[in-house]
Amino acid sequence: RDAGARRLGGGMASVAAASGVATPSSQPPGQPATAVVETLLAITTDLKGFGAEEAEEADEADEAQSLDAEEFGGEGPMAPRRCRPESVEDLHRRLQTFRASWWFAKPLGISPINCARRGWTCAGPDLLMCECCHEELSLLRSGEAWLVNGALMPMEAKSERPVTPGDAQLAAGHGVFCPWRSREATCLNVAKMSEREIFDSVERRATALGKAFAQECCEPLVADGGDDEPEDSAEALARAGWELAQRSSANEKLDVLRCVFCLRHVAVQSFAHRAPLRQRNDNGEPLAKASRGVVLPPSPALWTPRPHPSLIAGVGVVASSDGSVQEGAASAMDPFAMDPFALHRFYCPMFSRPQEDLSPLASRVVHIREAI
Repeated sequence: RDAGARRLGGGMASVAAASGVATPSSQPPGQPATAVVETLLAITTDLKGFGAEEAEEADEADEAQSLDAEEFGGEGPMAPRRCRPESVEDLHRRLQTFRASWWFAKPLGISPINCARRGWTCAGPDLLMCECCHEELSLLRSGEAWLVNGALMPMEAKSERPVTPGDAQLAAGHGVFCPWRSREATCLNVAKMSEREIFDSVERRATALGKAFAQECCEPLVADGGDDEPEDSAEALARAGWELAQRSSANEKLDVLRCVFCLRHVAVQSFAHRAPLRQRNDNGEPLAKASRGVVLPPSPALWTPRPHPSLIAGVGVVASSDGSVQEGAASAMDPFAMDPFALHRFYCPMFSRPQEDLSPLASRVVHIREAI
């Protein structure tokens, strides 16, 4: 206690000496120390005011960020992420964080779509992070086994094979009080959507695509389409989950389609396509209506999928309502036609290989669309 008192006295003496005021020990005996106390209080007040302008500017910046977040519905750059399983925008934002170089060769149980549905984002190679609880989940493969945060997955009792990670590991990886621990994004989940929801979602996409093809967007030649009417291509693309992501302009003559499930992007000009009905010249002025009967080849400057051998041989593939495939007439097909089900990512619920039956979820969408 005496040593602390001596240090406190020494500190007061240093402050007083720096301010040019005598300490009580240096004053004559009997002289009051009121001036010393008042001086120390003034110094303390000045120290409290040091950096007040910087602190005020920081408070104003925080308030501006808060107002921006409120203005944009809580979606500002500094706004905290919330658990909203019904938000399609949140699901797409999380799904966009997954890169092929970071999340490569993972089983379907921990595919990018399944991870994004469980509230996870990709923060690095083989690393997931939750935006709500900020927990991290590492999923690595070691030989035939999987490591979850460094822990080896157990072996199956019957087959003696290592257990692959899935929903259980994605749920348990969240914090104890994280809402994503017991919730899952149900939007755009074909397995859990009602028939009416599936029908309405396909209807919205088909209507938007039909309007775009009837105006200024090129229409791809679809491999499983019926006749040559624009709404048939729009219907076939909408059933497979495609929507228009980018329209062409006078300077950028490119139309891009996007899958709403896996976010795969493809250019319409990468396939055989028809010119838009209402074209524009280099100055942006509309031209006369073009004929829909002329099929243009793929653009040589763009990537073009390799044609399937069956199409090269002159036999087309048409998908029926029950999900099975049938051979179509060669005149209705084109070797560079777009296969709307084969161009998805392998973990997409709409993905199906050429000349194979549609996936169960894709077959369900086609059946509902034709039944209602």
